[in-house]
Amino acid sequence: MPPLRRSSRLASKKDALVAVPAKGKQEPAKTTKSKKVADSKTTKTTESTKAKTPAATKKITKKTAAAAPAKTKAKAEAKPAESKAKTETKPAKTTRKRKASDLEDDNKENKEVESKTSSGLKKLKVGDKLPANFKLNNQKGKTIDLAKVASQSHVLIFFIYPRANTPGCTRQTKGFNTNYEKYQKLSTKGKTITIFGLSGDSEKAQLKFTDKLGLQFDLISDPKRELISMLGAINGSKIIRSHFIFVDGKLQKRDIKISPEVSINSALEYVQELVEGHAVEEVEEKTTKKRKTRNKDVVTVD
Repeated sequence: MPPLRRSSRLASKKDALVAVPAKGKQEPAKTTKSKKVADSKTTKTTESTKAKTPAATKKITKKTAAAAPAKTKAKAEAKPAESKAKTETKPAKTTRKRKASDLEDDNKENKEVESKTSSGLKKLKVGDKLPANFKLNNQKGKTIDLAKVASQSHVLIFFIYPRANTPGCTRQTKGFNTNYEKYQKLSTKGKTITIFGLSGDSEKAQLKFTDKLGLQFDLISDPKRELISMLGAINGSKIIRSHFIFVDGKLQKRDIKISPEVSINSALEYVQELVEGHAVEEVEEKTTKKRKTRNKDVVTVD
């Protein structure tokens, strides 16, 4: 073959140069394919998510649907429970009424029991006598038949004090001891008068109290508070300052919750007027009027 001309060579070179960019232009085609593949993948993922989401929503709706009847069932079960509770509370009201009635019965029984002491002894009222063979010890431990002393004495005085060797009790006891000679002068007229101090103190405490004040009469020890309760001079566990006067063995006068000074003076006035022959009822009226003017806190129980 004959050699190519220069023009042909140049033409072949141009063709070669044109062919090279053609190959470079084909690469964008490949990218479009990759884009399509990527787009297809994204569409597949979106389709998969779309396919998955309805199922999830279906599951959630199923759960909520299942939970909703459970709540309604719980409410339905709660309503009968509440109604049962209401029906159960009604008998509780009846039990309360029954308890109230029981308390009323108990109060009636308590009122009946209040007429007796803790030892079963009957509480004394005006006109009652001390129980037969009722005995207590004095400060020296000697047993004294108090019922017998009451029957043998025209006047028997019990003055009650809460506790030995305390200020108010000391004043009260001293006052009766000071007036003891006056009581003895009244006794010389054929009217025997006996005085006893009474408290819940032990015999030993009563003996110390007697020796300290130089008493001329006996102090009765009542640790179980039998006589104190029988006379009504106690409030719970507290002993109330008071005095009681028996005439010919019967309880004739009692003054409860009084001051030491009123106890000293009113007891002497009552016995003086009694021995001089005045009527007991008239003397009680006079003494109560006097005591009301002296002390507003005086409580007299006849």
